Amino acid sequence: MSRNIKNIMASLFEDMLLYSLEFDDQVYDESIDYPRWIYGDSEDARLLASAKIINGPITYVSNKKAAILEYRGTKYFVLSSTQRITDIPYFMVETIPSSGLSTLAIYGLSLPIKSNLESGYIYNNIASQHIHNTDYKGHDINDVRAVYDDFYVYSIDVNSPLRSQDLYRSIGAVLCNNLTNLTLKFEKNTVEQFYNTFVFGAKNIPFDNLLASILSTTYRHSFVELYQCLEKLYQVFYSESLYNLLNIKITFIEFLRNLDENLSWRPNESGSIDKMFSATPSYVFADISNLKYVRTGSFRNPSSWLYSIRNNIVHLSPLQEK
Repeated sequence: MSRNIKNIMASLFEDMLLYSLEFDDQVYDESIDYPRWIYGDSEDARLLASAKIINGPITYVSNKKAAILEYRGTKYFVLSSTQRITDIPYFMVETIPSSGLSTLAIYGLSLPIKSNLESGYIYNNIASQHIHNTDYKGHDINDVRAVYDDFYVYSIDVNSPLRSQDLYRSIGAVLCNNLTNLTLKFEKNTVEQFYNTFVFGAKNIPFDNLLASILSTTYRHSFVELYQCLEKLYQVFYSESLYNLLNIKITFIEFLRNLDENLSWRPNESGSIDKMFSATPSYVFADISNLKYVRTGSFRNPSSWLYSIRNNIVHLSPLQEK
């Protein structure tokens, strides 16, 4: 189903002009209702009408958005960001977007107008141009882009390790390479672990939690988001032996879903994390064990130690918080 280009143009210019009416100390005449559009050629029109938004948009942090688009077999990762993106993953190439692609990014992601937009900019550079101007062919896309939050467009290599559905992973991979976009100061090794997990980790990892962890504004919140990645495995460790014992015909995923929906069953957390650590090769949790030794002088029971940290954060009393 193709988009109606006329409606897109009307929507964008209406948003800009209404913003100007509300925030600029200017007086408008009947010209505010004159038709306006963004200049582009026939290829821009085809792209704007028919390119697919195959994932997103999502808001990954305070009005900053991302999406994956596709046009004629090429996939594009679009990211709005306050800070300049300077270092990108090896499977992406920064693209100077055409007028059509830029317009779709603004419209499709519903990008907000810049909070620091210069007063009078829309009145002087957008409203002043319209169909009744001599030689008007449409607005230059750069004049319109200057109104909205900055965004960047990257073409995705066909051999990318990430699928087109992996929007959270794509955001995480880019942000790990651009640390000025993060609030917390992670150690280099930690950032590398995040990056490798985003790019090469198993597809069933809850990447929304992983992304929330690196975007956190406190280390406590970051820890809890990471811990939730483990929590989502507890049901698996507790239920697998029962599933095998029952020898039922539904899939294991269906079995887990039924436990959740019909019984509202939840596994014991402290027992679950012990089972997880016991069933996993020790080298996987070596960093946690080493950290426990640094903090406590003992390598014993890293699972219980990790669980106690989680409890101290989640169940923090008002008195402790003070």
